[in-house]
Amino acid sequence: MNDRTGYFLVALVIAAPVPQASLPMVWWLVLSALILLATTSYMLRGARLDPGRPLQLMRHRAPFLLVLPVLFFILLQGLPLAGLFRAGLHLPALPVEPPASISVLPTATLAGALRVLAYMAFFALALEAGGQAARAERLGWLIFFGIVAHAVWALVALNLLGDYVPWGEKPGYQGVATGTFVNRNSFATFLGFGVVLGIALSVERARGPRIRQSRGRHLLSAENVEIAAVWVAVAVIGAALAATGSRLGAAATLVAVAAVALVLRAKSGASPRRVMAEAAAVVLAFGILALAQGGTAVVERMLFISVDSGSRADIYAQILPMIAARPLAGYGWDAFAPAFELFRQPGLNPDGSLLLAHSTYLTLWVELGLVIGSLPVIAALVVGVSLVRRLVRRTTHLAMPAAGLGALVLGGVHSLFDFSLEMPANMLLFLALLALGAARRRKQTGP
Repeated sequence: MNDRTGYFLVALVIAAPVPQASLPMVWWLVLSALILLATTSYMLRGARLDPGRPLQLMRHRAPFLLVLPVLFFILLQGLPLAGLFRAGLHLPALPVEPPASISVLPTATLAGALRVLAYMAFFALALEAGGQAARAERLGWLIFFGIVAHAVWALVALNLLGDYVPWGEKPGYQGVATGTFVNRNSFATFLGFGVVLGIALSVERARGPRIRQSRGRHLLSAENVEIAAVWVAVAVIGAALAATGSRLGAAATLVAVAAVALVLRAKSGASPRRVMAEAAAVVLAFGILALAQGGTAVVERMLFISVDSGSRADIYAQILPMIAARPLAGYGWDAFAPAFELFRQPGLNPDGSLLLAHSTYLTLWVELGLVIGSLPVIAALVVGVSLVRRLVRRTTHLAMPAAGLGALVLGGVHSLFDFSLEMPANMLLFLALLALGAARRRKQTGP
């Protein structure tokens, strides 16, 4: 049952990016329905097959207990209860009657609660599938090759099919790789997760045969050929990442690669100085390889980094007063865009509305307030502690904990200045890597 559940989750992770990263509401509603149906089926069948079997989520209670208040608060925001909190719900003068809910867009808030519940269920199922270390690693390989397929498609669509996208004319980001995603930065994060996962798996694969074969192996041994093939696949992902032209995606990936290299090399018993030198060499080699395979877009955009950073600084300067006006209640889950338009000041690009805050942390604080909006971040850090513990205690099967830690670093860095983890496709991949890495080995219990 856990095998089938794991394959189902992998299929979701690989398929979710296809319809515009599942950002349109209809697609994430479909994903949420599938996840919740699968969770219900899993719980019912598990209770029938082995009623006394402990669930993984009971061994990972902390992140669930931290996110559960977020779900309840989102539901509270969407209900017509604003009259009870009117004194703390500052809004600019409106030409119409303000909403009867805390959320300025209650229909979107209530619908978005379903997505949060689906994320929790997905993480719980991934923990179950990852309870066996060998299975978790096998699922990691399947996810990695799925990301390779997305990278290949992105390069083909950009270079051979005239910058083609499946849903019609490309609305923006012409001349750079976006794959099936909406924008390059979100796609770069997806690819960055693949790079981190591929490096972790290849290093673990290199360690495995050496443990089994004390005499070592020759240059063209089957194991060496396999590892070389994996590195070629990582290079393909790196080429697609470079072709996105995403500066932040490239930088966050390099930081995450350094973290994974440091952790895995440290577990080999090397001296700290040698670990630092080798990690730096891996990062440098990956950076040069990515630039050599199409990274001119990144280099060109680096020359104009001050322009983009200035525009984001202007956005952040207008977001901070919004948070100060409602530091506890927020403006409603999935309601950033209409809330920002209420406070928008002259000086920003007038061509259209700002749909996202270009910083997931700021989005959380705008929509949920400083207290509740910080709980998802704390929950992620708690999972990070579990990943570190797995890495410290284990001597084998280190790939998935290392990949989970790298994904946490990459997602945390990228979320400082962008919204990649607000894409459902990226969030599912992020949760899968965290859960497969953090899951504990299941212990047999009495009847």
